[in-house]
Amino acid sequence: MLSPSMTTSKTIDEVAQGRVGQVVADRYELQRLLGVGASGAVYEAIHRYTDRSVALKAMHPHLTAAPEAVRRFLREARAAAAVGHPGIPQVLDAGTLEDGRPYIVNELLEGRSLDEAIRAKDLTLDDVTTIGVQLCDVLAAAHDVHIVHRDVKPENVFLVREKGTLGVRLLDFGVAKNLQSVDRSGILTKPGTAIGTPTYMAPEQARALPVDARTDLWGAGATLFHAATGRTHFQEPSLPMLLMRIVTSRPPRIREVRADVPDALARAIDGALEPDVAHRWPDARAMAAVLAG
Repeated sequence: MLSPSMTTSKTIDEVAQGRVGQVVADRYELQRLLGVGASGAVYEAIHRYTDRSVALKAMHPHLTAAPEAVRRFLREARAAAAVGHPGIPQVLDAGTLEDGRPYIVNELLEGRSLDEAIRAKDLTLDDVTTIGVQLCDVLAAAHDVHIVHRDVKPENVFLVREKGTLGVRLLDFGVAKNLQSVDRSGILTKPGTAIGTPTYMAPEQARALPVDARTDLWGAGATLFHAATGRTHFQEPSLPMLLMRIVTSRPPRIREVRADVPDALARAIDGALEPDVAHRWPDARAMAAVLAG
């Protein structure tokens, strides 16, 4: 077993890779490292007793000393289970490993992230519309139970093939916020703290103001803008300049960047990227209806 102190002499990636081949929680054999993120490492694993292949996400050892980080990590499992939508990977298990790190086990997905698809440059505009409709459907289900994702971006949109058709899964509810929660476990962000990925962050997030479901619609619009045009809506050389643009400027209309975007897709994206939340689509179903034409 690797101890948390070993991260001081090895990089996080090296420590994560070194765990491949281990059996954790007495039943999951780590087969290969799928990726390393800010909060943890994700492995393809096989259940020793059922032979089912799964995706196991284990928290980085150096984060376990922070109770808030642990709560945020485990909140991903709770949020996904609360939504209960087929567009969110099924949570199969969760718990604590022998070294004290929390883990989450999800169904194993076969496909690629939207970020990978954008870099491959092989998406059609019809594909982007299909992705948008399904993404809005998942967001609508989350918003129905008062959960705001807060980090909608291409890396968190996973594309699968289902009977020859394109399917969407929304990943990583680790920074999701329950708008109705009043206990400590539901409010994990200090007042005045911005949560999300800056490139796809809504103006109210950049200002560290309260968020609601329409914040996710901005993220969806920014994600679809990137997928349709191959570039992000704002392109600034530094984080301070990017944040300044987000809070002071309106993104370009998508047809200013790509003229052949269909009417419905253009309307949906432009309406989602309204800086004033009152001028955005009122909810995810309204945005999906525009996308569907």
